[in-house]
Amino acid sequence: MYSLAIIGFGPRGLYALESLFVTLSRKRDTIIPKVAITESQSEIGCGSAWSIHQPDANTINISDRDLVELPERKSISGEGYNIASFPSFIDWVRVNYQHQLDDQKDFYFNRNVMGQYLNQRAITIVDPLIQQGIVTLINARATNLIIQNQITEINFEDLKHPTIQSQHTLLTTGHLPEEKSKQDEEFSQHANQSRDVFYSQSLFKKGL
Repeated sequence: MYSLAIIGFGPRGLYALESLFVTLSRKRDTIIPKVAITESQSEIGCGSAWSIHQPDANTINISDRDLVELPERKSISGEGYNIASFPSFIDWVRVNYQHQLDDQKDFYFNRNVMGQYLNQRAITIVDPLIQQGIVTLINARATNLIIQNQITEINFEDLKHPTIQSQHTLLTTGHLPEEKSKQDEEFSQHANQSRDVFYSQSLFKKGL
């Protein structure tokens, strides 16, 4: 039985995991949760929208000067776990791509560059937590969620992966438009009809 399952480990899943352990690090006498991460993509942290394998012709529609709001991750420590810091996006491209901001000119990176950043940021939090026995990474597509008595049973497309159970489950929705879509409406209606489901359209804080 897991304390938490994060289904879909793109940017939203990564943000949720970082936020969880930042919060835990500020509390005393906290029971460290056992976390299952499920991701069908071969790379974690980036999702399909920021895939590192997409062609260089695909560029980000946000300029480098606007991406200064993507902050660093400070080191996170608690009883039984240690997570290293990770640089902001701008500091990361300064080191890895020798990129300098120009106050007079915008620059637009390839989407796969952002994917590499997110992937490396994800690896540097997930791998240590796996080694410390806190996180389990399941590289499979979750296809069915059944909630019974406030416990979620999660089934996978690949029969090689057994069903898991979790006390809490975060289902991330991937790369969506800012405007509320039909799918968002359906998610919201489903949550309103079930006391065991909470729906949030905006997971990220401003600036992240």
